[in-house]
Amino acid sequence: MYFVQVYVSNAALHSGEVGRLMLVVGGSLALLVVSVLGAELLTRRIVRPLVQTAETAHLLTAGDVTARAPTNGPREVAEVGASLNQLADRIDELVAEERETVANLSHRMRTPLTALRLESESLRDPAERERIATQASALERTLTAVIHAARRPQREGRLPSADATAVVRDRVAFWSALTDEQERACTLTLPDGPLIVRASAEDLAAAVDALIENVVAHTPKARRSPCRCARRPRSR
Repeated sequence: MYFVQVYVSNAALHSGEVGRLMLVVGGSLALLVVSVLGAELLTRRIVRPLVQTAETAHLLTAGDVTARAPTNGPREVAEVGASLNQLADRIDELVAEERETVANLSHRMRTPLTALRLESESLRDPAERERIATQASALERTLTAVIHAARRPQREGRLPSADATAVVRDRVAFWSALTDEQERACTLTLPDGPLIVRASAEDLAAAVDALIENVVAHTPKARRSPCRCARRPRSR
């Protein structure tokens, strides 16, 4: 039996050990970095469309019917976005159909209203004729307002908005000819910039007109004390 013994020094035994260890550590770190980057990219590809879809759902809840979810990304996420878009389209169609139905019903009521007005004109009692005509006129204005509201342009959305500063300034300028003729003092206080409120420009203008009309109708003509026709509007 033979035995082979080899003698090496400690320096020779550990020669190159540090380099191999650094190579292993470097390779491990490189694999870890690649894994993290890959996971981040994959997560963003999946999560970002989901976040955008959730934001679209919140916008639809707030009344923005033009919001649509993205249809890119993984197949399952794209299907969720497409389904939400179809639901939004269907809701918009149903609301439009309902508004059109209300407008059509209001139009149909104009025929009996016209007949009522004609009947009132045939009354012999002037007071009764005037009373019925006044009520018919009020009903006609209400029907007109309902039809107009039901057929409001889609660009206004379900939650219309307008610049209260511009609307109030325009309506006060419109009525200024009458207030100047009647020598009414009018002080207008408005903010420097736009003030957005949740109302259409037409509805807000009608409210300001009604306010000024009431002032003109129920106050003396030559009132010299300052009369504030419009205060600083507040957003709702």
